[in-house]
Amino acid sequence: MVGRCKCEFCKESLDLVENESFRAGLAQKLSLQCRNCGIFGTFYSSPVTCNVYPDSKVGRSMFDINLRSVLAFREIGKGHRAMNTFSGFMNLSKPFSKALYNKANEKLLKAYQDACLLSCKEAALETIHKLGGSSDVVTDCQVSVDGTWQKRGHSSLNGVVTVMSKENRKCLDHIVLSEACKGCQTWSNRTNHPEYNSWLENHDCSINHRGSLGSMEGKGAIEMFSSSI
Repeated sequence: MVGRCKCEFCKESLDLVENESFRAGLAQKLSLQCRNCGIFGTFYSSPVTCNVYPDSKVGRSMFDINLRSVLAFREIGKGHRAMNTFSGFMNLSKPFSKALYNKANEKLLKAYQDACLLSCKEAALETIHKLGGSSDVVTDCQVSVDGTWQKRGHSSLNGVVTVMSKENRKCLDHIVLSEACKGCQTWSNRTNHPEYNSWLENHDCSINHRGSLGSMEGKGAIEMFSSSI
């Protein structure tokens, strides 16, 4: 790419060049090269996100454009395959590998969980304040309980139950109920694999409900009411 900027030393034109071998997802490594002096400066096209969770592998720094692109597609209900399709039609470089996409998902999940926990705590304190209660004493309040499922009909394996406060119409708590676990599905036919026992020992199974979809709402309500006390 021919630039119009001039080198501050020899006043020769500067070229903006991409180093494709150092591309990181949608982040490009660029160099300003003076036609006379050589390389003037090197930088990436995107800043790096701060390491919010320094003690966790999930918190490893990542280029902002990569993290935001995953967030954008997640918010419209799309995933890695849709990102590749979009990039192809827009004549963009291939975003990044499935492994990097999963790491971005893990990082976003941690951020979502922290934000959700903080929001519920603030809603609970606000409810207590409106009722004239105290944070160190159990306060009775009127709530509504509602459940929703990942898919319509009666075929969904995942559901969410929420508790809303009547005082401020905000969510006080929620629980995710699932009848499926991808880890268990993946390893169900690999019990003789050498790494199976190691996986089983460290596995945190996501299955926490057995029964009909209709019973998810009642079970979730009981668990949240019990934990609130």
